[in-house]
Parts: sequence; C-alpha cells; structure tokens
Amino acid sequence: VELGLNDYLDIFCPHYESPGPPEGPETFALYMVDWPGYEACRAEGANAFQRWKCSMPFAPFGPVRFSEKIQRFTPFSLGFEFLPGETYYYISVPTPESSGQCLRLQVSVCCKESRPGRGPVTVSPMGTSLPVHLSAEDFEGESPQVPKLEKSISGTSPKREHLPLAVGIAFFLVTLLAS
Repeated sequence: VELGLNDYLDIFCPHYESPGPPEGPETFALYMVDWPGYEACRAEGANAFQRWKCSMPFAPFGPVRFSEKIQRFTPFSLGFEFLPGETYYYISVPTPESSGQCLRLQVSVCCKESRPGRGPVTVSPMGTSLPVHLSAEDFEGESPQVPKLEKSISGTSPKREHLPLAVGIAFFLVTLLAS
C-alpha cells in the first residue's frame, strides 16, 4: 500500500455473528516489525512492537477498527512518526486459540519533491558535531505562524501579589467553620 503524509491507514478486525465459523474465530495481534521480522512473519527483537490487538471477534456494534495517521510528527506518546520515502512493515500474529494465519502488509510513505530553489538545510544540534539535514518536505503542511498562547484559566486565578491575602482569607474561613 502506498500512502502519503496525513493519510490514514484503517485496520478492520475480523468480525462474526454468533456462533462464528466452525474452526473458531480469528484473533491476533498486529505488530510493526523490521524487514527480517516481516519476511519470517515473527514479532521478535527490539524492532518489533505491538500496535493493536484484535481480540473481540463478536463485538456488539460491528468490527473493531484501528486507525493509524501517517504523519511526520505526532503529539501522542504511543503514536508513530513516519518518514517520507520509507517503507514500514506490519504483520498479524494469530493468538494460540485462533484459526488465523500470519498476514503481512507493507506501507510505503510517498514524499513530495522539494520545491525549486529550496534545497536542504544542514544544522548541527547543540553539543554535537553531527549534521542534521532538513528540507522543505520535512515541514510540509506545517504553519510558519507562531500560535497565539492563551492562559488556561483567564482572569479567575489570584495574581501573585494577592496570594498572601487570599491565603489569609482562606485560613480565616477554615478556622471560622471549624469553631
């Protein structure tokens, strides 16, 4: 499958009406693996990690769906960041009680050509001598504007200079209620 940045990869788990197939329902875990894990259909080693688990073949409202957004940067700790021009490998490993077999999927992330006159930029992160190459497509879809920052609670919290007074009033009210 070839996907672009900001596309979605939707995975639908097997779903059955009761009682299901005579050989039993398919249940499995989906892993992202490296090329050797993909070839051998094995989720082992440091480069293999579980993305999802299809363990509800009789879900009441239809098949369980997992969505992976193909994006260069993610704000989520369990999200995955995809690089343009790279290929990623998924396998499904059946659970011991499952009638399923190992399935494989290759996801190629396509990239756009850099715009004319905007070549890569080389920078060295602070404290290192290793160059990092950045190009226009590394920031494709990113807004150059700095977002406006807002207070999470605007105008309702006491200012720092009023803090002793606020603590004093709170202490007075607590002692008044306690007596």
